Amino acid sequence: MPPPPKKIIVAPKLEYPPNKAYKNAQTVKTIIYPTGEREVLLRIINLEDRFDGKAGDNIHYFDVNAFARELYLEANAHNMSP
Repeated sequence: MPPPPKKIIVAPKLEYPPNKAYKNAQTVKTIIYPTGEREVLLRIINLEDRFDGKAGDNIHYFDVNAFARELYLEANAHNMSP
């Protein structure tokens, strides 16, 4: 008997601007902790979880690379030349 077919997971489409759904969401929070020189720890918190009895139907995709790029540009805006 052949093995059952594997489930195919389709990656979400890239959105523009990046992380638009995250930026508009009221239940997703990010906290940035500096851990060393040129190193940070990013914590992404879903405030709408199953702990309070509600199962959130919304799935928020988060582009870590886009977030890191925006964080870098925001932190180093004073070094950018016009």
